[in-house]
This record gives sequence, C-alpha cells and structure tokens, in this order.
Amino acid sequence: MYRDLTCTKACAHCGELFARDMRCTWAHWGRAKFCSRKCNAAAWSVLSIKRRPPIEDAFSRYVTKADGCWPWSGLTDKDGYGVFFHAKKQYRAPAFALKLDGRPVPKGHMACHTCDNPICVRPDHLYPGTPKQNVADMIQRGRANHAKKLTAEQAIQIRNMTGDHGEIAAAFGVSRSNVSQIKEGKIWRNAQ
Repeated sequence: MYRDLTCTKACAHCGELFARDMRCTWAHWGRAKFCSRKCNAAAWSVLSIKRRPPIEDAFSRYVTKADGCWPWSGLTDKDGYGVFFHAKKQYRAPAFALKLDGRPVPKGHMACHTCDNPICVRPDHLYPGTPKQNVADMIQRGRANHAKKLTAEQAIQIRNMTGDHGEIAAAFGVSRSNVSQIKEGKIWRNAQ
C-alpha cells in the first residue's frame, strides 16, 4: 500500500495512529476518522445501540390503547399473536405486556387471554398460565373446534372415511388438523 507517513491521525474508535493512503484524495483524508473498515463498523454499531429507543418505547409504538382490548398493530405470527424485535431478539407481545405490568411469564407458562383476542396486549386481559390451563379455558368457553362442532356420530363417520383430510374437514366444517386428530385417536377416542 502507498502510505504517506508524514500525515497521520488517531482512529476515532481504537485510538491507534493511521497514515493517509496516497490513493485517497485530500478531501477524503479530511473526513477520514477510522483506521479500518472493522473500526468503522464497530463505531457505527456502538452508535446505533446508543440511538436505539428503550424496549418499553419500542413496544408501546405498536399498541393502540382503547376502552376494550388494546390491539397490537405490529407483526403477528402464524397463530395471530403479536411479535416484535428489539436488539436482535424476538418477543411475543402478550408475554411482554405481562412483563411490563410486573407479572413476568414463568418458564413453561404462556400469556393467556381472558378476552379471546390474540392481538390484545391489554395487561388486565392477560394472565400467565400453563398450556393445560389454556386448553381448559378454551374448552370451557367453547372455542375448541372438535368440542363445539362435532357430535360423536360425526366423529365416528370421520374416523371411518377415506380420502383427503382437507375434503373431509370441509364437509364437516372443522379444520384439517381436527380430522387428523380424530383418525389418530387423539380426540373423540371414546366415541363408539
């Protein structure tokens, strides 16, 4: 490399002296602050962390506070629950809402809704519960498709049918997974 050793500067990131590359213009040299691309990237990384808003502000940006539910207006996952990213980490919005409310969700638990609205992040509509509690709550409120839509006779018919699970599900007004679970004996196994 062509270096002008009479012209040096201290790197704004690491503090080491670096010499002017003779191939760069004097205008470029006047703006140069870093000894390498690595120091430049590290300095910008530190600056971006300093400029990053607090996680509470990043979360509240996507919450629409209303009289009833507080709908999440950010990204949602395949199940319809809010998700957001902060500092390269992903958070589920309902669980984070509970954490902000001082009720963190313990390991092995989940944020359960009392309002049956997956995009709701209003803390008084949420409670930390186990998956078993969540399923019991779903059945109690009549939200379980197989419990709500099928009779024992229909479950027996589905179990004995052959063909595409999607077509069978459409004929009975249930999901494809319900048909699979009936055929595998996971649900309606006592239907005779």
